[in-house]
Amino acid sequence: MATEKITVALAPEVVRRAKKAVKQGRAKSLSALVNRVLDERLRRDELDEVLARMDDQYGPVDEETRAWARRVLSS
Repeated sequence: MATEKITVALAPEVVRRAKKAVKQGRAKSLSALVNRVLDERLRRDELDEVLARMDDQYGPVDEETRAWARRVLSS
């Protein structure tokens, strides 16, 4: 996968926790961790946008449908 080097500023506590995650083996590197977390966040934001448009178009999901989805997803 091609990558692009950039510079970002992070809070010291975030850096400390990220380095700890790498040391514990939860990420290969700081770059890999930042890439994964940022990608997950952007995908979630995109999904939220799609769901908001669906709510606008079709209305909110009723509680019966939510209960069904919870049952299906927990199986």
